[in-house]
Amino acid sequence: MKIEKCMTWNPFFLKSGTPIREAAKVFIARKFGALPILDKRDKLIGIVTIMDLLKVFLPDFVPLVDIDFIKDYGALEIQEKDIEKIESLVVDDIMTKKVISVDSDCPLTRAISLMKKHDFRHLPVVKEGKLIGMVSSTDICRRFLEIWEAKNKKD
Repeated sequence: MKIEKCMTWNPFFLKSGTPIREAAKVFIARKFGALPILDKRDKLIGIVTIMDLLKVFLPDFVPLVDIDFIKDYGALEIQEKDIEKIESLVVDDIMTKKVISVDSDCPLTRAISLMKKHDFRHLPVVKEGKLIGMVSSTDICRRFLEIWEAKNKKD
């Protein structure tokens, strides 16, 4: 089975330079988990996930400490100065720049392997270097379950 059988065609995307605030609005309104980022020539240059966006709100030192030892999370609350910093960010500042994508004829099992290996939940799908779709782990799982269910009905 090929990825094109379960991907979302003509996906929503953001352009390089889009403010974080605009990206956040898209994530909230459309309930996306990831958005591809395209340059002026519509070349795929990055991907932003909802987790990338959430990390903006965490202090820089959080990944360095074992949070189980923190007793007072009030010290981690967002401050006024943090909001000003966040307001100045664009998607390019938080996106993953080394984008792993798959061609539209990629087998589902290869896509799952890539997702597992790189701990991704979404993959951009390209054809001849152009973004044509997005696929999530949920899309692939749904497709496998549909195939399984159809096979069980035959038995």
